[in-house]
Amino acid sequence: MLKFYEDEQEARELLKQADVKLNGISGLKEGYNIVIAADERKEIYFVPKQVYDVYKRIKPYKNPYTFGFFFGEYKTQIILSLESLYKFAKKSEFHKAIISEPAETPFLFGKDLIAAAIKKYDTSIRKGDLVVVCDQYNEALGIGEAVLDFSGHLSGKRIAIRNVMDRGWYLRHKE
Repeated sequence: MLKFYEDEQEARELLKQADVKLNGISGLKEGYNIVIAADERKEIYFVPKQVYDVYKRIKPYKNPYTFGFFFGEYKTQIILSLESLYKFAKKSEFHKAIISEPAETPFLFGKDLIAAAIKKYDTSIRKGDLVVVCDQYNEALGIGEAVLDFSGHLSGKRIAIRNVMDRGWYLRHKE
């Protein structure tokens, strides 16, 4: 069972690691309290103030199963949740790529993205950067790793983004 606790220094360190993966994502914490849950791994939750106040009152008597929004988990490195990516995509243009409608389904089935499938993108994306992959409605479909620099015009059939995790992953790995 997860044990919830608060540690401001640890939370700051985990948010720094998250920003290394996706610069600016720690800004999602605004308006939330950070609570860490530990078992064999650590999970990071962003909890709204009203829910946090209830948690503080019941904490001596009851340990919640989960609460707030799941930001990500940590073992040896932080792994951001798809919910964090979804929220981040709505707030930022940084390290984001909008893909064509025909490319959405293959991406959601774990396929990589070719350059021609990317319709709009942040030109500061460099090879090795994590990229939030979004549909035409700016909804996050997943995260990928840039295989090339996005500074110029993208075209052709060469792989531009390697799929790291997508919303379809949960369905494909359900037991």
